Amino acid sequence: RPEGRVDERGFAALKEIGASLPSARRVGFARFKEIIREQFLIVLRDEERAIAALPNLLQADRRQCEEALAMLHRVLAACGALSREASRRLARIETLLDVPIVIPSEPQQQTAAE
Repeated sequence: RPEGRVDERGFAALKEIGASLPSARRVGFARFKEIIREQFLIVLRDEERAIAALPNLLQADRRQCEEALAMLHRVLAACGALSREASRRLARIETLLDVPIVIPSEPQQQTAAE
């Protein structure tokens, strides 16, 4: 998020995603924090270059690219409506990766009458 805030709902969505992955693809919490820190510093150092590198990082496996974007959308949807700037950045990434994914709607809660 370009707003520079961490949202608990997004963190909870990340935890759910991590728990749903096969055990071979899971990383522990300490490693996860390390990965996030590394990625943050890479983007902070040269955002344009980091974004431009995304297609090369995921080019070998289109399914992996689609999966990554679907997970990103799931986390973003958990955090609520995107700002105009966040929407612009997301659209740019989707265009670079050529994999538009529809943001899933939040599950509707059942009422007591149902």
